[in-house]
Amino acid sequence: MKVEVQFVGAAQARRLNEAALHDREEARIRDALNLLRVFHDRHIGLPPELANELSAAFPPHGSPDAEAGLRGAIYARLLQAIGVDPKLVRDPRHFDILPRQIIVHDCLLPLAALAVEAIGRTLLFCEDDDLPEIEPHAYENYLQAFRAALETLCATSAPDAETTSIDIFWERAAVKLWAAVRRQRRAGAPLEGGSLQMAEPDGMVLRFVYGLKPEPRIGADPRRIRPIMADEQNPQFTYPRQGGVVDIHSTRRPEDIDDFLISEFMWPPAILADRLLNGSNLAKHRPPPFDERRQILVVGASVDEPVTPPLAIARVAWLDALFRFSIMLHKSNLRRSQLRFGQWLPGSGIAHSALSVADYPQLGKFDFKSVGRLQMCGFFRDAGWLPGFVATRPQHTLAADSPAVASGDDERTRRFNLLMEKVAPELSMFGAESAGGDGVDLNLALVTVFTAGDDRHDDFAWHSRLGNPALPVHSLRVHCPEALQPGSSFTLECHPANSRLSTTVSLPSTALDKAALEQLSATLCERIFEFLWEDMIG
Repeated sequence: MKVEVQFVGAAQARRLNEAALHDREEARIRDALNLLRVFHDRHIGLPPELANELSAAFPPHGSPDAEAGLRGAIYARLLQAIGVDPKLVRDPRHFDILPRQIIVHDCLLPLAALAVEAIGRTLLFCEDDDLPEIEPHAYENYLQAFRAALETLCATSAPDAETTSIDIFWERAAVKLWAAVRRQRRAGAPLEGGSLQMAEPDGMVLRFVYGLKPEPRIGADPRRIRPIMADEQNPQFTYPRQGGVVDIHSTRRPEDIDDFLISEFMWPPAILADRLLNGSNLAKHRPPPFDERRQILVVGASVDEPVTPPLAIARVAWLDALFRFSIMLHKSNLRRSQLRFGQWLPGSGIAHSALSVADYPQLGKFDFKSVGRLQMCGFFRDAGWLPGFVATRPQHTLAADSPAVASGDDERTRRFNLLMEKVAPELSMFGAESAGGDGVDLNLALVTVFTAGDDRHDDFAWHSRLGNPALPVHSLRVHCPEALQPGSSFTLECHPANSRLSTTVSLPSTALDKAALEQLSATLCERIFEFLWEDMIG
């Protein structure tokens, strides 16, 4: 939309500032003027009256003004965008933990830019005195229009209302700020550099996360689970408790002196010295404690970029299936399982997320058959996967000395090698020896690989790149079409081969609408969950 720009001379700008801020204390006046300068330097003509209100609502220090209604409206809209509990909407003070520059950069500046676009006009203060003055009534009309535009943008929308670009803006801002809140609480120290350290979420993937409400039909019986067990997990074997004593044995090792029986020290000094130097002594046999064993490792890897709509909807369907599968793992007492996801980003970068099922006891409260997107979003939001799962900026850059770089593979295989080396070194053919070896603590790995584009001349053998012989690995490749069009097909291919799970999921040949996308997402979720479930129970 075209925006009309009009400049306000320095003398008139000073008079407008004084009229708006004359009754404020000196510190508040300086802060409001600094805030005003931030907006005008970015060609956003924020009126000084609104700069005063924003300064009172979001002070750099101290408590906000109790009468700042704009603050509550902004926070409520942010929380509604990510489906946070309504109780928090009425008490949104947790955002106050953030430094103001983060809220200004990630929310207030783009919000004011949308208001300028809505009214189609902006008044910019400048240092030039040789400019015609704005008529008082024209400025008053601009102020009222700007305020009304902000109120409209901050108004909460109905749950079933049609999605607009404003909803997408609030989703992106809310995910970024909520992640900043979580990071601030965990770090325990103020964030430095503001949103420059924040992940930038992908609006398209977020729209598939929050905008679709599929209802997959999941059928699974937890009683069928027969997990693969390591020896120390097998009840047929007798093992001590961690730190316990197995028996008494004869030893000559100096490091066992601490475990010698007391009776061994009752010999006369000459005999005791001879036994220590030339003989053996009885000691308690106390083997090292067993490590905590994680039963299953679930990994998702997206190797193609940029993220296209088909790739985005497939990844979100996997996230839905992963949430339901994590509930199954928790209820099946496989709580030391690990969930991980990694994606390749432009600029040879990688973004990844990880969690352990044991860290989230709330999974036991869900029913994996009836949970919806609201519960899924809440879980992964609190687990820190949003915005990591939808990031557009890499968390890690390519390591130039990685053996995967010089492997001589094609581009897609090289990306997959680098992803697995960072996200799941236990499975990487380049990192398996150092990460796993004899001390591998996983029983089974389930890997889902996402690819997109023309696959006619592709020899991508992803399963051959999973190089740890000590760990059983079952993998699924979800190959997405180039575009979401009527009749487009998603190809699912399993390894080891499973004719029942290897299938094709197609969009209807009729018009492509929200109902068709929800049905596609539900079907993909069902097939991916079936792969995870069937390969887990064996």
